[in-house]
Amino acid sequence: MTETIKPMRVLDAREGQPPDTSFELLLGEKFGFVTRLINYIPALNGQPAVIVAEYDFTGEEDWALHHFPPPLKVIMPAHLQMEAIVQSALLFGFLLEDLKKRGIVLAREGEVKFGTSVFPGDTLVIENKMLHLSSRAGKVSGRAWKKRTNEETVSSHEFTFLHFPLPTA
Repeated sequence: MTETIKPMRVLDAREGQPPDTSFELLLGEKFGFVTRLINYIPALNGQPAVIVAEYDFTGEEDWALHHFPPPLKVIMPAHLQMEAIVQSALLFGFLLEDLKKRGIVLAREGEVKFGTSVFPGDTLVIENKMLHLSSRAGKVSGRAWKKRTNEETVSSHEFTFLHFPLPTA
């Protein structure tokens, strides 16, 4: 029997969330480079778990205004594209039972690639795949592309993280 996976509803950081979801804790100030969680597909039949999120780059962000005072042309720097990929991957920590209530730290960055520039008005679509998850570590492959050009890779990143039990109060 083949199981059909239905996309979850879109969660948007700017619209607020119902009080019964933990995403309102995620998609706020702590996750400044995740505007929406678009989809989560759990691991199934040997396929990795996948998260798809979006970030709306307005060019009005505080960091953009400080990095690029007028008359400089605002772009989203490559290191912040990587930050968007890592932040969206952290959502696995709230979606996978094995990672709930665990601390997560970036352990090692693997291959990083950059493509085209990101300008104000662009929406980044960010996809992360959980390639490996053990009792102490995980490996994620992520990539981002511009929504309007659909599939033109802006950046990609592979990284390893460690996870550990959080102390109880």
